[in-house]
Amino acid sequence: MKRTKRTSAVVLLEVLLAIGVFAMSGVALVTALNKMAKVSANSRIEMVVQRGLRSLLYETGSFRTMEPGQTVLDPDEHGIVYTIDIEEVELDNEEGLLLQNMFLLRVTAQWGEGIGARERVAEVYRYRPMNRTGL
Repeated sequence: MKRTKRTSAVVLLEVLLAIGVFAMSGVALVTALNKMAKVSANSRIEMVVQRGLRSLLYETGSFRTMEPGQTVLDPDEHGIVYTIDIEEVELDNEEGLLLQNMFLLRVTAQWGEGIGARERVAEVYRYRPMNRTGL
């Protein structure tokens, strides 16, 4: 009868250890899945931001007339606020001659709040020919 109690106690201990190991691996798996979901969501937002920056730079650069100034767009469906800055710049070419009608187009994307606030900037220089006719 003593052997049965000892055997039962050992089996109970083994079962409890197995449950503990299984619980720890389950917690580790859930933690890993949660981190993967966060990384996936951040990657998706980054992709949306990059597309928005590229699109706004192209759209703004294709305007016939460019006037220096700043435009702040309303937040989009992802909560991203885009700011478009146009400033006239003085650049020199390789011979040291001043390039006229050059503009710096800068698009800034801001999203998130508090500690998680994020910002991305894209910029390009554009030439605005004077008196473009026939377009």
